[in-house]
Amino acid sequence: PNPKPQTPNPKPHVLGSIGEIGRRYPLRFVKMPMIYKQMQRVFILSGGRTPSGLYLGCLSNYQTKTLAGVALRGWGLRRWGVELLSCCGVELLRGLYFGCALPAGQGPNLGMAAWASSGQQNSINSVMVAGGENAGLAAIVLAITALQSSAGQTKDSVSIAGGADSVSTSRHFFRGRNPVSQGDLSLMDPLLHDIFPDPFNTLSNYKARSPALNAKITVEKQRNFALRSFQNAMEAQRKGVFTRAIEAIDPPNQRPMTTDEQLGAYRLRGASSERKKPSPAAGETLPSDPPCVAPLADQAAFIALAGEAVARKSSNFGVEIADFVEVASGPADPTLAPLAALEQILNRNGLSPQGVDFFEIEENFAFLPLIAIEQFGLDREKVNTLGGSLVFGNALAANGPRMVLNIVEKLKGKDNALGVVVGYNSAGQSTALLLKSHILN
Repeated sequence: PNPKPQTPNPKPHVLGSIGEIGRRYPLRFVKMPMIYKQMQRVFILSGGRTPSGLYLGCLSNYQTKTLAGVALRGWGLRRWGVELLSCCGVELLRGLYFGCALPAGQGPNLGMAAWASSGQQNSINSVMVAGGENAGLAAIVLAITALQSSAGQTKDSVSIAGGADSVSTSRHFFRGRNPVSQGDLSLMDPLLHDIFPDPFNTLSNYKARSPALNAKITVEKQRNFALRSFQNAMEAQRKGVFTRAIEAIDPPNQRPMTTDEQLGAYRLRGASSERKKPSPAAGETLPSDPPCVAPLADQAAFIALAGEAVARKSSNFGVEIADFVEVASGPADPTLAPLAALEQILNRNGLSPQGVDFFEIEENFAFLPLIAIEQFGLDREKVNTLGGSLVFGNALAANGPRMVLNIVEKLKGKDNALGVVVGYNSAGQSTALLLKSHILN
């Protein structure tokens, strides 16, 4: 009879410039209505990942579904002191949101195949997300919105989200579907066809050098940052920080693997932030030329998400995903989208960079977190404090969930501490998450 008037769509809003780079490439996006404040709060209950194996390295025989199955097999077991199965029960699983950058040739539904590979007896609804290096974080965002929807709030449901990629086993393929005659056929490499070329058919790896030059980020600064990333990761490994998150994997004819492959290749001591030569007398083996670009890697990482009611039943401590932002820009400058996402997540929540305790910024290129540090005045000691992709490798869709697990480890045991995760892909997309720790009971 008298239906409520529809709320008009929000007007487009032009994002303010971000330094010199932002002035050259202004972003245009639609402001989202602040409806999340009225929805169910979403908490991270648990998580797990495999060790990272370098391209054609220790894990090169494992397909994506097998790697993901290893990471998923312990999702409901003891993690960070949480017994998920005893407090929730598998019948409350809402869905599996599976991010993968290279799904071609691996079956119609990798999520279902990975769930079966993990040894779980029950079935689960699975949603595939393909979004390059950002696919894992995009899958987490989908899981959050599902839990916040009306269907997700009808019961204490749990969702699992993350990503996996086996770069070493990515299939080559032929162009076209029509029959071809015998003879020389050109194989296409998905790493070059799907990942590194941007939509304008240029190689982002080569174009990525210009932002570093424009921002005056020298190679020496990048190598110092890379070395510090190695040192942070090695120190964390020595303290057993990664033990709770890593699911052991048994490569053929090798001992069980519980350490990231590239991380196990170096033994570092000390915490100097500057480059130095290895000291054999001190037992150190530092990278003589730390990489400024992350090597490719094979890995899977997933987290379990639920509303506040389940979080309170499962643990006295919880990490809430308080907000998220997704930004897209042109591929000409790979730094623009993550910088815009970082600025937006801070501005939306009225935060200053100094008010955030920890940052995880994707470091597929060493200059990206360095530009963020200089643009926003971030404290270097708060950025990637457990290492990043320069150490673990660029595992594509697994990068974002792995960074979330790192932030959770840093926030554990603290009340009202904040962490920000910023991921991106080379085509110009970025997702930022704001995480907040709580003492629940």
